[in-house]
Amino acid sequence: MKRITAYHVVAFVNGDAAATCRFFRNTESEYTIGRIAVLKQYRGKNLGSRMLEAAEKIILENGGRSVSLHAQLRATGFYEKLGYSSFGEADEEQGCPHIRMRKDLPGI
Repeated sequence: MKRITAYHVVAFVNGDAAATCRFFRNTESEYTIGRIAVLKQYRGKNLGSRMLEAAEKIILENGGRSVSLHAQLRATGFYEKLGYSSFGEADEEQGCPHIRMRKDLPGI
């Protein structure tokens, strides 16, 4: 059985967990980011983009060169602003339309 280790990034505001994401390694240089969440009262304060930036930095430091994610279709603009591109066909996850997105990370 293949063992997968998930990493979690959590942002705290005044001691409260306000945002989170997780990521894991697929191959030596490819990672998947998922379950990005920001509490409603903290949305619009750049916490989501800061979560992705923090995850990407850790991924780069560990030899990652590309990142993929499964974005809600309504959030594609957010990810595109951060350098992600859609690929493949939209599908449905838990009753919500999603699309796969990918980003190549710069070398260190």
